[in-house]
Amino acid sequence: AQFCVVGITVLRISTLNQLPFCAPVAPLLTKVTACDCHTNKCITLYYRVGSLLQIPVSSAKPKEKFSCARTEELLREYLPTKLSHVTYEPAGCAKLSAALSDEIKHLVKEVTPPRYKLVVNVTIGNKDKDETVDILVTSQCLWDPHSDNFTSSQYVNETLFCVVLVHAVYFE
Repeated sequence: AQFCVVGITVLRISTLNQLPFCAPVAPLLTKVTACDCHTNKCITLYYRVGSLLQIPVSSAKPKEKFSCARTEELLREYLPTKLSHVTYEPAGCAKLSAALSDEIKHLVKEVTPPRYKLVVNVTIGNKDKDETVDILVTSQCLWDPHSDNFTSSQYVNETLFCVVLVHAVYFE
């Protein structure tokens, strides 16, 4: 998701009770609110002057993080090779979806740092030749934003559309 900053304020905090989380706090903080340009959902980040607040103690700290950019690049190269000559058939695409999910999992696993578990979701649907594809695929999960991540990619040909979501969850 692309975030755009909608407000920056400097706060003086005298007690931890004024913050929405429990973390060591410097007396002067910067509060940055960012909104997802597509969903208009906002997140708020608190920064010490010059640095990010400490990652919570309960958070995982992987030596190397999952690369969304590398995974998205792999998917952009992979999907056209597998789907460019495929015609949509409900029964055939159900099997194809499962097969693609397995293949993508193995492909992405090769560039994924150790200790990450992958969850791959492939959605394939019918596309009429005269219509544009207007579908929204969403997912929701509970995870650690400091170590876990996801990426998505899509492919469309004359008869079908395909949306791939890859979630990478770090296990200590």
